[in-house]
Amino acid sequence: MRQFEGQIESIPEKSKELLEKSRQQALKKTYFFYIKREESEISKAATISNSRIVDTALGNITPTKPKRTNIYRLAILFGLVFPILFIYIRDLMNDKVTMKQDISKGTDTPIIGEVGHSDDKQVLVTKMGNRNIISEQFRVIRTNLPLHYWEYK
Repeated sequence: MRQFEGQIESIPEKSKELLEKSRQQALKKTYFFYIKREESEISKAATISNSRIVDTALGNITPTKPKRTNIYRLAILFGLVFPILFIYIRDLMNDKVTMKQDISKGTDTPIIGEVGHSDDKQVLVTKMGNRNIISEQFRVIRTNLPLHYWEYK
């Protein structure tokens, strides 16, 4: 029992020694990292260049690149020519009838009226007393139909 009591009494001293050794180890570790960092900075600073200046550089007052005229040409090309070309090609590719002139250009067929597009979901176009635009356009066609019938008969 005395033997164990002696060991128990020596625990605080051993704990102190262990704490002191861990402090010393941490201190030496920080010194080591500091010395390595300083060593790398010294090696960077001590690098001697193998190059030498043969002739001094000559500089122009005007810049060589980018050329101002080329930039203006490209700006005009992208800003004017491409959009006009795009609109022209899109118009050539258009095969839809959008105006009265599209029909009268290609044929001699008489046009008795025009009907616009309506977004209404109603099936009946004309109702009694209805005065909207689509109804009026159908009334114009109904009125012009007999006139053209007698004209071409």
